Amino acid sequence: MADGMRSGGDAAARLAALLGPWWQRLGGEPPACAIVPADALPAAVRPLLDHTGSMTLRLEAHWAGPLGVRRLAHAEDADTLTRASVLHTLSGDGDGTPVELAVIRMALPALPAALHGALRAAAVPFGRLLADHGIAFAAEPLAFFRLEADAVAAEHGAVEPGTPLYGRLSRIVTPGGVTLCDVVEIVPRA
Repeated sequence: MADGMRSGGDAAARLAALLGPWWQRLGGEPPACAIVPADALPAAVRPLLDHTGSMTLRLEAHWAGPLGVRRLAHAEDADTLTRASVLHTLSGDGDGTPVELAVIRMALPALPAALHGALRAAAVPFGRLLADHGIAFAAEPLAFFRLEADAVAAEHGAVEPGTPLYGRLSRIVTPGGVTLCDVVEIVPRA
């Protein structure tokens, strides 16, 4: 992939609209995110972000095992389920290393009704749930970005405040072009 933005000048606004309110719910100010081209992503981070596959499956392959999910906050209305969460490695005593901070806004009418309970429970990462149920999808990265870890990112990502972090804003779509969700994904480590 050649550039950082896929949808023109509105990527920064879309990123702020999805990430900002949830960051505030977690006790922080909306983070200042700088849109960056894919080739500006650090070499260790780029393969984790610059792809069109499942982020969950990519991270499971990178971290050599299944991931768990810890829901931080959520909200639901008639058509959407939105949650802020942390994907983490699994350890014998619970949560392991945080490998992704995410805010995901799921389009419930586009997702099979049989999955709604599991989506609400947030016990299985979104990408793993879709893969396990044979739902074909692709990620459409809309923007890549950089931010410095504030208190929220430091706490939930287990990094020091001020650590540079990288992420992407993506849309997850079916092969027929139906949008399943919009998601902001930040990797606190590679």
